[in-house]
Amino acid sequence: MKIGVCDSGLGGLTVLRQIVKRYPNHDYLYYGDTKHLPYGEKTKSQLMEYASGIMDYFIEQRVDFVIIACGTISTNIYGELKKKYSIPMIDIISPTITYLKEREFSSVGVLATPMTIHSHVFDDALYQNTTTVACAKFVPLIESGKMDSSECKDAISLYLRPMIENKVEHIVLGCTHYPILMDLLFKEYPCDYIDMGDILASSLKLEQNSSEIGSIDLYFSHVTPMLEKMVELVFPFPYRMNEEE
Repeated sequence: MKIGVCDSGLGGLTVLRQIVKRYPNHDYLYYGDTKHLPYGEKTKSQLMEYASGIMDYFIEQRVDFVIIACGTISTNIYGELKKKYSIPMIDIISPTITYLKEREFSSVGVLATPMTIHSHVFDDALYQNTTTVACAKFVPLIESGKMDSSECKDAISLYLRPMIENKVEHIVLGCTHYPILMDLLFKEYPCDYIDMGDILASSLKLEQNSSEIGSIDLYFSHVTPMLEKMVELVFPFPYRMNEEE
C-alpha cells in the first residue's frame, strides 16, 4: 500500500516515524508544505486551498490512503476534504479524542496552534476539565531550528504556565511539531505528554510484515539547508528527499 502523509512542514514526520516503526513494509510519500507554513494562523479558505493542492498531488502519485498529520487541517477542514475527495483518509485528532474519552482523565491540557484551539474541538469533545493554550511561536521556532534558543525557552515557560497553575497531569501535544520539543517541555513541567502520532499509529489496522521494507519519499514545497538538517534530526529512517516543483 502507498500511504500519503501531509503536514504544513516537518512536524508530520513525528507521525510518520511512529507509523513506519510499526508498519515498515508499506511505501510512504510525505508532503510538507513549507512554502506556506505556519498553517496555524491561516484562514479556512487558505487551508482548503493548500490542502486541496496536496490531495491532488497525492492522487497524481497514486496514493491509496492519506493520513492528515496536521492538527490545524484536522480540526478546521477535515470534513470538507472528505466530502471533496473519495480517497480514504484519517485525521490526526480523532484517535486522540477517542483515547482521552476512554481514559476519563480528571484534567487534560492541550497545546496547539491558534486555529486548532479556536476550533474548540477538544473542549467540545471532552467532558473533563480542559486547559487549552494557543502556541503561535512554536512552529516557526522549530522550523528555524531554534529549539535551544532563549526565545524558545521563554515561549515554553509562557505556554506551560496555565498548565502548571491548574496542575494539569496530562497534556496533549495538539500540533505534530510539538513532540520535537518533548524533552524541553518535560524539563520545564514533568507530566504525561500525549503524542498524537503515537496514538494514531497504534490505532491503524494496516497489513504488517516486519521482514519487508517499503520506500519513503519526502517532498517539501520549499527546501532550505536548515530544513534538511532538521529532517535528519527528526526522522531516523532511510529516505529520499526532493523539493516539490
